[in-house]
Amino acid sequence: MTEAEWMTCNDPSPMLAYLRKSHGRKLRLFACNCCRHLPDLMKLEAGVEAIELADRFADKDATDEERKAQQDLWYSGRTGRTLPPFHERGIPDQVPVWLLGKKAHAAATGVSLRTVMLQEGGDIRQAVILRDIFGNPFRPVTIDPSWLTSDVVALATGMYESRDFSAMSILADALQDAGCDNDDVLNHCRDEKQVHVRGCWVVDLVLGKS
Repeated sequence: MTEAEWMTCNDPSPMLAYLRKSHGRKLRLFACNCCRHLPDLMKLEAGVEAIELADRFADKDATDEERKAQQDLWYSGRTGRTLPPFHERGIPDQVPVWLLGKKAHAAATGVSLRTVMLQEGGDIRQAVILRDIFGNPFRPVTIDPSWLTSDVVALATGMYESRDFSAMSILADALQDAGCDNDDVLNHCRDEKQVHVRGCWVVDLVLGKS
């Protein structure tokens, strides 16, 4: 994949193939975001719990034993939520099994393929989200420590923890006030059409996450 293809691609499959060696955390967060767009899954208490566990596991706030136990419960159907056995369920209920998989790239790829099947336009949205999470991998940006003022860090932390990214333009102003003149960073924050999710490359850059 070339840089031009990455920036214009509307199909998550080749993008995920290119990201095969990328950080597992970001891939896992991408998979979690895909799951949050499945209404049938989000209606299930067990579905929400599975996504939240995968989210915490991505940030090393959950153990591998917790991940594996939750995956086994979904696979067997013994979630305590009156779910039928795995082989009798539809694709939406099978998605958590992939989400909670051990290898992040396989989890992201499996969830992506299955959620695209269930949503019109899901492939385009996933491509946009991948660019939000990974930015332009052909031109990585290095943070200047002088940009990390208390206001900048507080804004990024608040958005990351709340998953409310409505303050991205304010973050851009704070970064610029701190001396940031990187167009990629500022434009990403100020793009009104850009979707932002947990794992957003600019927020991660500020918080030192990878």
